[in-house]
Amino acid sequence: METVLKAIADWIKGILTAGIMSNLSGLFDDVNTQVGNIAQQVGTKPSSFEPRVFAMIEALSRNVVLPIAGIILTFIACYELIEMITQHNNMAQFEPALIMRWIFKTGGVGVAHQQYFRHCDGGL
Repeated sequence: METVLKAIADWIKGILTAGIMSNLSGLFDDVNTQVGNIAQQVGTKPSSFEPRVFAMIEALSRNVVLPIAGIILTFIACYELIEMITQHNNMAQFEPALIMRWIFKTGGVGVAHQQYFRHCDGGL
């Protein structure tokens, strides 16, 4: 009787093991396929993912954000120049290093907006 119960237990164990293995192998294949699809979607460029939305954001950046940033940076540069002139007694205590420092600071404004100017004027 014990051998019959052992044979039945081995048969049930074999069926369960085969069923679990077939389900898990299908699961692993599905997971690998999904990971491949996700990797492909993550690797797409924004311009090819949704070109209309990307074009709209790019146009807003060029036509709205960059001019506003240019106005703000120009205001800051002018404010620093006015402060520098008033702090040094209307340039009576003139030091060329101060002007050079201001030129280097404001040169960064031009470099920061170089791409904007290139698109507006057709080239620098």
